Amino acid sequence: MASSKRTSHVPSTSTKRIKHGNPEQEEIQQYPLFPTTLSRSATNDNNIIAFCIEHSFRKVIRDVVPPMLDRYLAPSRGLTLNRRVNPFGTRGLQLCFKNNLPKKNYTQSKIKAEGGEPLRIELHDAGNLHIVRDGGSSMKIRICVLQGDFGKEDWTAEEFDKQIVIPREGKGPLLKEDKVITLKDGVAFINNLEFTDISKRRTEEFRLGAKIVRSNSIGYDIREGRSEPFRVLDVRGKAYKKHDRPSMNDEVWRLRGIRKDGKLHTELASHGIKCVKDFLQLYKTNEASLREKIGKIAEKSWKKIIAHVKECDVDDDEEEERVK
Repeated sequence: MASSKRTSHVPSTSTKRIKHGNPEQEEIQQYPLFPTTLSRSATNDNNIIAFCIEHSFRKVIRDVVPPMLDRYLAPSRGLTLNRRVNPFGTRGLQLCFKNNLPKKNYTQSKIKAEGGEPLRIELHDAGNLHIVRDGGSSMKIRICVLQGDFGKEDWTAEEFDKQIVIPREGKGPLLKEDKVITLKDGVAFINNLEFTDISKRRTEEFRLGAKIVRSNSIGYDIREGRSEPFRVLDVRGKAYKKHDRPSMNDEVWRLRGIRKDGKLHTELASHGIKCVKDFLQLYKTNEASLREKIGKIAEKSWKKIIAHVKECDVDDDEEEERVK
């Protein structure tokens, strides 16, 4: 008895139902499982079948899965799935230093921003630079020290790590106190951190870096942040620091161009000119006498001293306005 050859029906399409609110308007969208250009005889080839199945799955996943994630996953986390291309690839979030350190800082002194404010770090959306306060924006940040010449505008995590400064031999960590801080609602502050060593490296400058201790839960890598470059000096030199605006009671060597215990400082002290007030009074009443007491000095150095003394904060009982 002749046996009949069994044939199996292989569906040629996959369907997706699209609802428009009205059941009568329900639309059925079909996706071809096999490219129409393939002949029926080719379906016996396992490689071709595998290719066709993969082709179909890719199309369905591309069209169906993202809307489902937007609808069900994102609202539960208070986040939206951003499909636009951002300048940092998959690193869709980044840390940013919002204020700068002074150009000169000292060891064993609390790190502060210009003006004495705490350093502020924010978590931003890399696409629009808006602060991110939702969902996974509360996490730990590690503060590190970077080479001052790390000027690249875009970098990988590996490139960032290679710029972290290694302590000099025989020295401890470059930073002490709170090296790990907490990001809360997209914002973190550095309040208790000190340098332990000076920035005498290849560029004599440092930068501060900030990196997330662990990645957030939605699959994004968070791009590290970095500060502008600055110098770190030995705190012992702070006692010799010149004041930008000297006061009347400052010792005279606080003026630019007069070195502490130098020849000019010693000469002035021998004539009873020990503070800025003494220097300024003699300059205003008898400039020629002051120059005679100073002795031989280059005109450039003299102008430098006078320019600085004119920036002096004058006491109210001495003058009603600053020296002109």
